[in-house]
Amino acid sequence: MTEILCDFPIGKSKTCDRKLCDDCSHLIGPDLHYCSAHHQEWRAFREGGGLVRELEKVEPFKGR
Repeated sequence: MTEILCDFPIGKSKTCDRKLCDDCSHLIGPDLHYCSAHHQEWRAFREGGGLVRELEKVEPFKGR
């Protein structure tokens, strides 16, 4: 059985790392899980338009 840890960023390149069971983990992306508390925070950020605001700042990579 694979150990699941909360991957929510908490600063200085660290993540929450709370141990999670299959039932209480929230899959956000490929091999990216959040605990219930951080999932609520993520949903509020996303639903409040935070994700769109942050993605608007991303500049496309311009290769040679």
